[in-house]
Amino acid sequence: MKPSFMFWDKNYLVGYLKIICQYTTIGATTTLFTCALAFPDSESWFHCSKTITIPKAVEDTRIIACNNLILPDWSSEFPATLDGSDLYKIKDATLFTWPLVWDSNRNFEKVFNNSPGSEGTERVVIDSTCKLIGVIDKIGNSYQKCIQILDPRNIPPLILNLSLGNSLKHYGFDCNRYKFVKEKIHAAHVHLRQYLLDHGISDRHLATQKLLQKHKLPDFGGKTIFSWPVGLNGEKRLFSNAKSKRFRVTVDKSGHHWGMIYSSRGRWKPCLKLQYIEPEPPRSLSKYETSVGEAIFEDISAFRCEDYVYTAITINSHMQIACNQLKQLGDLGSTNKLQHSSSSLHIKQKSAWFWPLRQSEFSLSQDKNVKQHSILLGRNCEFLGAYYLSNANQLKCQKLETPMPSIGL
Repeated sequence: MKPSFMFWDKNYLVGYLKIICQYTTIGATTTLFTCALAFPDSESWFHCSKTITIPKAVEDTRIIACNNLILPDWSSEFPATLDGSDLYKIKDATLFTWPLVWDSNRNFEKVFNNSPGSEGTERVVIDSTCKLIGVIDKIGNSYQKCIQILDPRNIPPLILNLSLGNSLKHYGFDCNRYKFVKEKIHAAHVHLRQYLLDHGISDRHLATQKLLQKHKLPDFGGKTIFSWPVGLNGEKRLFSNAKSKRFRVTVDKSGHHWGMIYSSRGRWKPCLKLQYIEPEPPRSLSKYETSVGEAIFEDISAFRCEDYVYTAITINSHMQIACNQLKQLGDLGSTNKLQHSSSSLHIKQKSAWFWPLRQSEFSLSQDKNVKQHSILLGRNCEFLGAYYLSNANQLKCQKLETPMPSIGL
């Protein structure tokens, strides 16, 4: 069951890019097919296979995900849990996802007619304390991590190397605020290099070429380079055929130094090299905290609730959310917003509350009904067990002998 308070703001949340390709015939038999990915820039953004997300969309979604994560709502499919051990190397905490195309201000069912797949494929990932972990792309029954590109205008690569201690990886080129992904223009570089190897590049030959150009630019130290135009991906109404020749891939005489240039006010300028890093996973600095800063609660173990198993790590992350909210609502005198325990549970404490246990997106896709599984916590944030709802009765989940793993120092 999906929540009925979500909507998709198509104006900024995600840009789906169309493909504009350029076909060029060289001589009588050779056809060069060039197609590149380009999109308007923002300060920083995520590349998710075929889609681009901008910082405002990600931050807005993070806030929405956080606001829903701290709600004791059993009816919502999201936030869904995510095992981040493979994607983010976070092995001691459960992460949470929220669809990038959802918002909490409009009716989700009216906008999407509750159709399958209406939640899109991009997911913003947060931890139990609402810190942004990243963005992922749902591809079939698996996830792929989106790459966050560094803006060379904001932070020099040398400073990044020194401060982060991670080697920078080449992503593509920034040509006057349009970005080209390296893999998408690789074929153009290969064809240009091969063409230079196959033909004697004399001035007479160059004079017969309309697309191949020779340059000796100050920005390249006066070094001779050769270039070939590339097409653009983007809205057709924004890019005419003439403008598609503004951007060119380049190689030097040896065919080894690859780059890009763009035309601006009658001058050719070099494109900036775009890079990204694979950050080191967070590490726990205390035996009392996880790597993302969660407290480690006592008497935590894995549980089986009906046919679903919750690891001790997942239980602990949910305890962090519930405890934070219990303390906040207690300070405000608003604990009545939490669901009290049933008298049939024979809890000795006068005050005990249920908090929803969330499941993974893939497990929920197999069962359309979101099951009401809960943890029970006392007034001092003590863990009192896990329960599931059956015929209006709260029943104890089966405790498994798998405690919280030892972590930290």
